[in-house]
Amino acid sequence: MSDEIRKVWEIIEKSSAYRPKRNVWKVTAIISMSALVALLAYVIWCNLPKVPSEREAADQVTRILADQDFSYTYGFLEGANVKLTHRGITSGNADVTCFFMPGNASKSFDQIKMYCTVKLKRLYEELPWLNECSFTIKCPYHSRPGGPIEWRQEVRFKFSRSIYKKIDWEKFSYTDILKAAEDVQF
Repeated sequence: MSDEIRKVWEIIEKSSAYRPKRNVWKVTAIISMSALVALLAYVIWCNLPKVPSEREAADQVTRILADQDFSYTYGFLEGANVKLTHRGITSGNADVTCFFMPGNASKSFDQIKMYCTVKLKRLYEELPWLNECSFTIKCPYHSRPGGPIEWRQEVRFKFSRSIYKKIDWEKFSYTDILKAAEDVQF
């Protein structure tokens, strides 16, 4: 009987000798996995689009709106006011007011729609942080011949990244921008 007790005792001693080593491996594995998860989260966070400061966002939007690409035939930007209305970590919303000078004296609403479409498409292509944009177009009017210029609102609407993604831009008629937009006000 004593041999059996001694064997049981040896088994207990051996198992207790190995137990701390197994626990060390468990702790090491948990720490290693936690470090890998934290590193992966940091890498993903670093690669997400970041919303710039209000001034940088205004500069980025104004640069795109004022760029004289092929849309110059429709008109050009006289000035713009840009405000961030919502600023998250990875996305933001902008309120944009464009002071639009039509390309010719007989201002056509189609010119305004073409300008808006070209510029909105570029905004969403070049600014990955832009989620929603409230867009207001103001055009010059003379209250009397030779009098001061008044800027009157022609149209105001909202456009979001989800709308931008739904549009097949190769088949989209650029004068249909207001049909795709939300909250259109004249």
